[in-house]
Amino acid sequence: MRWPDWHAGGHVQVRPCQLLVRMFSVVQSRPPGIPLTGNLVAHSAGAAGTKTAVLQVRHASLDGKSETHQLDAIHDNTGNSTLISAMEDGSTEKRRKDVYPTPSQFLRRRKPRWPRRGRPETEALNETLKAALKGPELVGGPEYVVDLLDSSGAPFNVTTLDSSLALSRRLSHLTPRGKLAFAVRMLRYSRLFSVRLNSRVMMHFLALAKPLRKVNVILVVKHMIQKQPPNPEPHPFPPPLRERRLRRLDKAAYCGLISHWALCGRRDLKDNEVTELTSAHRTSLGSVFEQVAGYLLYQKQKDAADDLWKSISWSVLERGQTVASGLLRGGAMVCNATNDPSEAEQIMRKYVELGIIPDARTLHLLTSACIHGANFERARKLMRWIIRSRYELEQRQLHQYVNASSMANAQKYPLHELLLPLADILVDAPVLCADDAERQRVLRAYFRALHEGVSDGRLGRRTQHVLECAYRVYNRWNVHDVEVASHVVSLAALAGQLDIALRVARVTHRQVRASHAMMTSHSRLLAFAYDLLFESGVRQDREPALLALIFDHDSTEPLHSHEIAYLVRRFLHVCDKLGRVDLCIDVYNTFSHRYAQDILLVFSTYMSVLGKAGRWSDAIALFQTFQKADNNGAVTLDALAYSALGTVILEGLVGDSSTNDTHDSSAHKKRPSLEIVTDLVGMMERFLKEEKENPIGPDKHGAAEEKSSFEAVLPASQDNQDGAPKGLVKPAEQAGSRAERLHMQTLASARREIERKAARIRAYLASTESEM
Repeated sequence: MRWPDWHAGGHVQVRPCQLLVRMFSVVQSRPPGIPLTGNLVAHSAGAAGTKTAVLQVRHASLDGKSETHQLDAIHDNTGNSTLISAMEDGSTEKRRKDVYPTPSQFLRRRKPRWPRRGRPETEALNETLKAALKGPELVGGPEYVVDLLDSSGAPFNVTTLDSSLALSRRLSHLTPRGKLAFAVRMLRYSRLFSVRLNSRVMMHFLALAKPLRKVNVILVVKHMIQKQPPNPEPHPFPPPLRERRLRRLDKAAYCGLISHWALCGRRDLKDNEVTELTSAHRTSLGSVFEQVAGYLLYQKQKDAADDLWKSISWSVLERGQTVASGLLRGGAMVCNATNDPSEAEQIMRKYVELGIIPDARTLHLLTSACIHGANFERARKLMRWIIRSRYELEQRQLHQYVNASSMANAQKYPLHELLLPLADILVDAPVLCADDAERQRVLRAYFRALHEGVSDGRLGRRTQHVLECAYRVYNRWNVHDVEVASHVVSLAALAGQLDIALRVARVTHRQVRASHAMMTSHSRLLAFAYDLLFESGVRQDREPALLALIFDHDSTEPLHSHEIAYLVRRFLHVCDKLGRVDLCIDVYNTFSHRYAQDILLVFSTYMSVLGKAGRWSDAIALFQTFQKADNNGAVTLDALAYSALGTVILEGLVGDSSTNDTHDSSAHKKRPSLEIVTDLVGMMERFLKEEKENPIGPDKHGAAEEKSSFEAVLPASQDNQDGAPKGLVKPAEQAGSRAERLHMQTLASARREIERKAARIRAYLASTESEM
């Protein structure tokens, strides 16, 4: 209904709500005591500071006669208004004794009306469609839903139309063209009941028309929405009719239209939608571009977003041109999606020219664009800008930088020019990542990249500089992580800085032991770190310092015997590699003297070392000693011990007599006799038979000791020898179950090795007997 003409004179018929809003606006816009045009009069009445507006309204009564009512609106200084009706005979009656707000308060605090109750058949249909939206199978399948909507004959309302269009997108038995045809039928049927169309209708049709790249259907639906008769405006000064029609599509619908026209290749329609969106919602071009670019990138239409940015970037980035920050933010989003470092650099210069400090998200987007575009120097400058702005240095950009540096062309981008300057940024950053877990992942990736660069030779000539950068970062963030500490120890060992390596190893033992007293399997460095540490110490003749670290002489809280057994095994492997069997014998004797009850934790490793060194008789004699103890029930030899025995026998039978032992005489290198070998292989076969008959095995030491044993034994040889664990430190219960699982896998693998080695030994004995 149109607003009444207040300036035309005479009596008019109006709605009460329109009367109140319009009357209050006129009263407040004129001083008291001045007569108004028509039958609306304003004058002073009552106490000082009170305004009264009088309006005579003629309307038809129930008996057909016309009556005249005089409405007095009393507006006081408190902002409240009371409406009083006066009859023509002079009697007054308070029609409504409510307190009405001012027009601004009315618009700001207007409560929604209760929805009108629809027809029963429409409500029943809506309930069925609501259930079908949860799953068409719940109401009989998609075919039943289509037949129901085509033949129901129930009137449609807004809810019915929205539900039917949403269901049309889920009808799996129809083709895309069939779904669109069904939606068109529902729209035509709803027009019979004057159902008002809104932006949701447009979004449904955009989703249905997208696979078919339909243009005319979308244009018709848009025309139908915008050409609907306007609703009465509660505002006393409504916007122009054209603007009200354009506003019937919200910003999301306009973004959907722009995306659809980009898919269809209709640039003229796309530009027209951008213009309409700006004028209809009275939005600046910067805000519009940021919203549209974000929507296009969300729809994975980065080419359309880049085309839209290119059409305005020439004027936005022009020197001396003042632009809105929304345009620059949208441009940063597009540059990040297209990995265009040149555009990112221009946007950065524009921020500097305008003296605007970008928000954190924009700086991170520009940093990502420079990283993916291989402009590492500009990326580091942006990281410096982030630090100066006191923003958080996010893990995403740091991971991207480290990964891109590792994969960059070494000739064009030397690794030391990419990774080493990043250490200064990590040290100077006041806020590194959102929490400790993210910071730990970033530091792990950075130290891993440094270690790999030194190992593969790309940073080999700068080992001292690499260690200096790594040690600064390690001390800056006081890292309590075994993987990071392992990389620092390995870098120090490779650089020949044994004191730094020993210091970090001791600190790691204390830190992790104090934090996780029950998690002994996590209170040590990774295997590669100990190997490099021990190798560097042996080469520098620093055996006393290494033994002090192994047996923890300098600590008031000594390591657990299982931890020491792990270190002894690593030391035995390194000494075997370097041919220092004498050191292996000394360390084994020291351990057996101090921790005789846990000697089996290092027995298999020591026996293998003796076999590889050519001391077969000593290794076999050691096994026979433990075999007698096993028969007496004092100890229990497992599959690892018998697998090591098979290795010793094969080394003694078919192995090379020349070994790595540089400190041993040839008196110990006598090959075992065939009789002894036959007895030993018989032991191996009997063990396999007992294992098959009793897979669980005898429990001679108790469940607690068994669990403690494989928590200490298994991770030493099996738990990620070449790299670091991917996750964070686990709770004790999870670590125990993981150790059990690894233990069972290792024993199964050892049993397969025993079968293979026993078969090889039997074949060798058979061939020897045939030759004899």
